[in-house]
Amino acid sequence: TDEAVAQEVERTRPVATRLHGNTSLFITDPSGVSRFVSFSRPTQINLAIQIDYSLYAEETLPAGAESAMEAAVLEYINNLALDKDVIPSRLFGPIYTASASGIDSLVVSVQQITNPSDAPVPANWQTTRFAIGASQYASITSADVYINQV
Repeated sequence: TDEAVAQEVERTRPVATRLHGNTSLFITDPSGVSRFVSFSRPTQINLAIQIDYSLYAEETLPAGAESAMEAAVLEYINNLALDKDVIPSRLFGPIYTASASGIDSLVVSVQQITNPSDAPVPANWQTTRFAIGASQYASITSADVYINQV
């Protein structure tokens, strides 16, 4: 809760440190004194990922490969730390590993969406680095992973 965060900020901050942030509230410290504490929470950046793949003629895509690709994307994106950009080409390894065999070519695209499950805008897909700011983190849901065999 905001109060729990404010209590911890007040408990651990150095003496005479000015606090700034977009959330401010009064708390009561352990000695009963009311303190005004400000802090900012990291901002969630909702993303959609599109995977376009083609099959290698001499191999077959294993059963469940698309589900495994989706799980690999979710794990990778949702485990990025604060301020870690999303680089679509870095998803190639997890996607190829998850599918085991059968993929010939792969294009991974990303775009920001306002809310989870929002429909992506076709013109907004990008295959280049998607910048995540210092107080932001990337987030994705399974509904926002689009996998297409081309």
